[in-house]
Amino acid sequence: NQKLYDILLLGYNPWSLYSIGYGLGKEYAFGGRWGLSGELTARQLYNRQWDNLGTLYQFQPALVYRVDKRIRFFAGPDFCLHVYPADLRADAERPTLPGLAWGSRTNGWIGFSIGVEFF
Repeated sequence: NQKLYDILLLGYNPWSLYSIGYGLGKEYAFGGRWGLSGELTARQLYNRQWDNLGTLYQFQPALVYRVDKRIRFFAGPDFCLHVYPADLRADAERPTLPGLAWGSRTNGWIGFSIGVEFF
């Protein structure tokens, strides 16, 4: 399907974080079984005390191989940017983030995703 689709994200890690987010995605078919997809998402992150830890933005382009209508494999880079809120308490529990720091509130990094989707 080459239409724009919505993405709803809910996350829970009992040792450190909660998250909620939204995104948009689109898949382009090359012909045959191959295609390219792109997803852009934003998530609000919270620690165990429900302090707002800022927003995680991700762009995920991926090469896609469709096995059939219900199964596909994908792989591609993840471009991530995390921004802490300006009003975050100094004593708030913060996660350890990878990548490069740009100032005191922003981190960016590149990752990689590979997986299988079942519809």
